[in-house]
Amino acid sequence: MPCQKNTTCATAYFDKGYTPYCRVINMEKLREYAAVCTIGSVGYSAIEVLWRGFTHWTMALAGGVGFLLLYLADLRMAGRSLVEKCAAGCALLTSVEFVFGVVVNKLCRMHVWDYSRRKGNLLGQICPFYCLLWFLLCIPVMPFSSLVRERLCPSRANSQLAA
Repeated sequence: MPCQKNTTCATAYFDKGYTPYCRVINMEKLREYAAVCTIGSVGYSAIEVLWRGFTHWTMALAGGVGFLLLYLADLRMAGRSLVEKCAAGCALLTSVEFVFGVVVNKLCRMHVWDYSRRKGNLLGQICPFYCLLWFLLCIPVMPFSSLVRERLCPSRANSQLAA
């Protein structure tokens, strides 16, 4: 199938060889997700400065990724209780913390944090105490992500309320 105008062409491998396909890049969603990542980066960096007294640039990246995942989870879990959303958010944020911890602290040896002295830690990157804090942080953050969605995408937010 030939490419349509205003699309970005790409190629992919299918079972029987190299087949071109077209994918429309949705700039509206790209802007939305970039804004959400920026809010998460700034917000988490501010929380980290309030909690620890300092932050690291890698935590801004983790905050952006984490808030984007919470934003998408809140969207996907529309109609679920806040407790369910916070439990999912806790799992997501703990996973982000673990992945960033392994990459930043173990592979890149930046030594941004070390939970090895905390009970129940996994490789010194995550621990039950901070997992609980992630759950508590999700209590205000999940409703905040809905508010962000209403501001960024009023038409989509209204259509979700009607559904």
